[in-house]
Amino acid sequence: MGVPVIDCLVVGHVTKDLIAAQESTGSNHQIGGAVSYAAVTAKKLARDAVVLTRAPPDVVSELPSELDIHLLPSTTATTFENIYDGCARTQFCHAVAPILNAQDVPTELRSPRAVLLGPVMDEIAADVAACFHSDTLVVATPQGWMRERGNDGRIRQVSWQNQSQILPHLDAIIISQEDIQSGNPSATVRGFLQNVPVVVLTTDKDGCIVFQQQTKDGKATMAKIPPRPVDNLVDPTGAGDTFAMAFLLRFQETQDAHQAALFANITASFSVEGRGFSAIPTKAEVLQYIGSTFPPASFAPTVREFTNEALDR
Repeated sequence: MGVPVIDCLVVGHVTKDLIAAQESTGSNHQIGGAVSYAAVTAKKLARDAVVLTRAPPDVVSELPSELDIHLLPSTTATTFENIYDGCARTQFCHAVAPILNAQDVPTELRSPRAVLLGPVMDEIAADVAACFHSDTLVVATPQGWMRERGNDGRIRQVSWQNQSQILPHLDAIIISQEDIQSGNPSATVRGFLQNVPVVVLTTDKDGCIVFQQQTKDGKATMAKIPPRPVDNLVDPTGAGDTFAMAFLLRFQETQDAHQAALFANITASFSVEGRGFSAIPTKAEVLQYIGSTFPPASFAPTVREFTNEALDR
């Protein structure tokens, strides 16, 4: 018998996110991390994901039991504290689990249909991006490679030091406005496009922008993808990770970055209307919304040339 094909792999640290103690449970934390939200999203969207992570067993045991976890040993859990003012977030990191290297990725996990690299605190080594089969769709959310922890635990944004070793191995990258708020945003995106065919910039309540290389003429295009208005914002934690997994899976299914981004916008908007994983929608719910909002074959975003000034106004 052949080796079973892994549907989707997510790589990064499962985290403990500190919260106010809950009267019902007495717990002062909830489980987080890009891989946690991404794996639950995959399940809700009728796909299967394997989580490759480092964390203590008691932390991972708090994840939904239906998730497939490949657990590497660690006595420490990466631990965050998020303080929100609306959607603006101040983060503290109180502990970090050991790094994940290519040697930690077993042979049976190197040929999935798709993989999401979701670092939260620079825990994925650069050699991981290069270890997957050439047919695997590789997408990354690089925010965790752009973080540094101060002496007081407060996280600050830094430049992405090892991007030249990672970007050539990616098929798409998903970034937020927060990730490129310093410097020249257009130049940053254009720099990514030199190595990555698709760059998706999430723009909070405004949806997202999809940038794509155009290999025939050397130019790049951009298209704004509309959002789904949020009815009641409850908990924005993990929305970006939910977006990333929804985009990855839909892109792998359709090969259409615009359709995948629309699907991801809608999935993420539902997810913030409840706490933790509770409001992540099913695939049927997302497709029903798309069908009711955009009649068949009607969604066609305006695609225009990406100029140097496009994001700097």
